[in-house]
Amino acid sequence: MKKLFILLSFCLMTIIYSDAQTLLLENCNYTAGQALTDNNWIQIGTVATNPINVVSPGLTFSGFSGSNIGNAAGLTTSGQDIYRDASASASSGNIYVSFMINVATAQAAGDYFFALLPTTSTTSFAARTFIKSTGTGFQIGIAKSTETPSYAPLTYTFGTTYLIVVQYIFAAATTTDDYVSLFLYDGSINSSAQPSSVAVAFGLSTDAASLGRIALRQGTASNAPGITVDGFRVALSFFDVLPLTLKSFNASLVGGKANLNWSTSNEINVSGFTIEKSKDGSNFSELGFVAAKNATTDTYTYADAVAAVGTVYYRLKMTDKDGSYKYSQVVALNAKQSIKLDVFPNPVSTTAILSHTKADNNASIKIVTVDGRTVATVNIQIGATQSSVDVSKLAPGNYVVVFDNNGTKSVAQFVKQ
Repeated sequence: MKKLFILLSFCLMTIIYSDAQTLLLENCNYTAGQALTDNNWIQIGTVATNPINVVSPGLTFSGFSGSNIGNAAGLTTSGQDIYRDASASASSGNIYVSFMINVATAQAAGDYFFALLPTTSTTSFAARTFIKSTGTGFQIGIAKSTETPSYAPLTYTFGTTYLIVVQYIFAAATTTDDYVSLFLYDGSINSSAQPSSVAVAFGLSTDAASLGRIALRQGTASNAPGITVDGFRVALSFFDVLPLTLKSFNASLVGGKANLNWSTSNEINVSGFTIEKSKDGSNFSELGFVAAKNATTDTYTYADAVAAVGTVYYRLKMTDKDGSYKYSQVVALNAKQSIKLDVFPNPVSTTAILSHTKADNNASIKIVTVDGRTVATVNIQIGATQSSVDVSKLAPGNYVVVFDNNGTKSVAQFVKQ
């Protein structure tokens, strides 16, 4: 077993498709009262009593791109079970599903209401997701397959909407080494940082060969929850099942003025980006607005027409069409020019401001550990004399900056707090 390696690295994946992509979007945007089997879903088995119907209104969760779109699905007890196919399946790496839940009732025995399926089966359930009552609220849990579920330790509130992410990990070590993780957002999504899992489950059942279906299940009256679910996202990476992901945000000083550059993924129902500026890093005012392209991946630029004086700070307010928003990290520039490579501030905690000679074509900056490992590489804009680098995710310690300007290299050191 690989239990010693539960660091849950979501970056090193081998998936049957090389590019991150959304495999299914399901917002239950159908007429209230209709059965989901009248709208792209397929019944499991032959029992058609008590169908899973579309209910109104849809669920709302701040910052989630599937929030408040269309209606939702209502699950009760002892009735129809259904599934829907994604556009592709995964057989290695990871597969993720995000969706909103609002639990009205639960039973002490508990049972699963959601699972993943292979595209060739309606019975080989994986990543079974459970709800059980604690008397004062409910707990949520997960099981790899038929094993006893692992429940999150916290008790959650009936009648409150939560956002969860279900993950199945193809461990590829033996035929029984796969495992599952469960993540839960409570209140809002206020950053692009990945949360810690609330539950992880292993099991000796045979690993899934591939997974490419989501299933909704209604158990018996003695164990099944009464629950509303909405806003399904299926993808091959963690942040592709969440709203807009800001992949990078950098600032460069070109001709004494700030050029801002950022790249995104998973733009779904995004209104746009408000550029905000500050002289003290705390009090920001609106500088401009760039409309979102709502593409799978894209890049943006914005130039501040006012010459930088002293240290200036910038951030992005990223707003969805439902009005929900979140902020980027803050980047900074300092009008001080330098004929040598210089790092400011030093020590640094979040953003390093690098002053350097005027960048030629293909200029780059590498951040290297003291033992020689490159931990970050940033391409520098042509003509820039200063660049910002996000170092917030680096471990505290000493680092070396290598500025490669078309073959001419400069070196400086800094301390990450």
